[in-house]
Amino acid sequence: MYAPVCAPGQKLEYSVAHHDTANISCHVDAEPGNVTFTWRFNSSGSLLELDGRASHLGRMSVLPYTPASPGDYGLLICTARNNIGVQLQPCIINVTQAKPPVLLEDCVIRNQTTHSLCVTCRGLPTELP
Repeated sequence: MYAPVCAPGQKLEYSVAHHDTANISCHVDAEPGNVTFTWRFNSSGSLLELDGRASHLGRMSVLPYTPASPGDYGLLICTARNNIGVQLQPCIINVTQAKPPVLLEDCVIRNQTTHSLCVTCRGLPTELP
């Protein structure tokens, strides 16, 4: 039996556009698996509680997060607790502002049929369906 720890292999960086909503997930390993979660946002050194927005299922919590201003980008901190104790090192998720897509240049249409085509552009490693 042990207190929660951040589960390996989970996504720790999300790129989100202004006013778009991303479902930020936090997974922990814990035994017993009956855990509660706390979400906070690190805003200029102060921590803002976000608990009322998240949904929890077992060892996972999902926070719908919508950045509305530049100050809404930064670190989300997810901490879990079970009967053994509180997670010592929280899961830290970085939310960054989405960047515009790469500009496509020198595109060529190939293999065109009535239902599909393949487009190859300079600078892209693969074809676009």
